[in-house]
Amino acid sequence: MPAWGRQDGGTLLDEQIHELTVMITKGDKHVRGEESVWEEVRDEAREKIAHGAPEPQKPEVQLAADLSDEARAGARLLQGKGCIGCHVVGGGVGGQTGPNLSQVQSVAGSRKPGAAAEEYLRESILQPQAFLVPGYAPVMPSFQGQLSDQELGQIIAYLLAPNK
Repeated sequence: MPAWGRQDGGTLLDEQIHELTVMITKGDKHVRGEESVWEEVRDEAREKIAHGAPEPQKPEVQLAADLSDEARAGARLLQGKGCIGCHVVGGGVGGQTGPNLSQVQSVAGSRKPGAAAEEYLRESILQPQAFLVPGYAPVMPSFQGQLSDQELGQIIAYLLAPNK
């Protein structure tokens, strides 16, 4: 059998293989777009909670004492927008679905040739499919139109803070 996944030399991402598997095994399953995957996850979680499953608790991010007010606001936004459900941030808190962001300040300036760290992070938040970190599926939703310029600046200030 030929390799399908990129990690084995194929051309498909893990998410694409999953969608094909679901389509083949369920037949009537509609292959969904980027945002509807999250809608399906939310719907399934709400249904389980309605039937007695415990509601997930948001982990608390412990903030370093020397963070600026702007960076503190960014940390609150990362928690409020659910980013730490997929990304590890300061203090080792967060999920494993997306890249670990606890040390992103040390690599953001070199991820995209010719782009400053702030520019790379801005693009990664607003257009997450523009640059994919190897080893991670392209499942992050775009935050284009969901964050003000000030909020985006606050998130970037937190991500670039040396002591999260």
